[in-house]
Amino acid sequence: QDSMLRIDGNLALLEKNLSKPTFGDLLGQLMLTWIPLKNALQGEPRVAQLAHVDEIAETLLQEAERLTSSLENAGAVAPLHVLNMAGRQRMLSQRFAKYALLGVLGDATARQHSEAGMAGVRAEFEQGLSYLHGLPLSTQDIRLALGAAAAGWQHMLAGAAESRRPAGQERLANASETLLDVFDQLSAYYEHSMQMLVG
Repeated sequence: QDSMLRIDGNLALLEKNLSKPTFGDLLGQLMLTWIPLKNALQGEPRVAQLAHVDEIAETLLQEAERLTSSLENAGAVAPLHVLNMAGRQRMLSQRFAKYALLGVLGDATARQHSEAGMAGVRAEFEQGLSYLHGLPLSTQDIRLALGAAAAGWQHMLAGAAESRRPAGQERLANASETLLDVFDQLSAYYEHSMQMLVG
């Protein structure tokens, strides 16, 4: 429910602030894809629906990344890439948790798909974390948040390694929520630091 409210709020904000002639098609497609995904997420989750929901979610992700890329290329805000990277890390942490749990719930084919997905996401996440660590834009708050992100990621990996056991699933879920909060806070720190730099 929290995630759905966040997406609804983000889409409403984008619709209000983005140029319709420039970004309207991309945003419109994003909204069209969100409707069936939101409908599929209503009510009790069912294992039989997992593949369908995951397929729509992947389409939504691809469309969101196209819009993000277009915004970056428009060059309206030079440091937008840093904020997008922090937001992408949040998404990747959730994607990793998703693959870990899909591997538990699915058959042998789903487990293979899950393991491949986890490996790809892990490489992307760790590369992104390394990028953020290497930025010259740093404050004590940013350094502490990056440290918390690195620790949360290790908890995530440990939970995924034990994801067939309830304790591992709980650890994975807790790490997932922690990383959501950390990267939300980190995004706010980066935004504040950039505002200070540009006056």
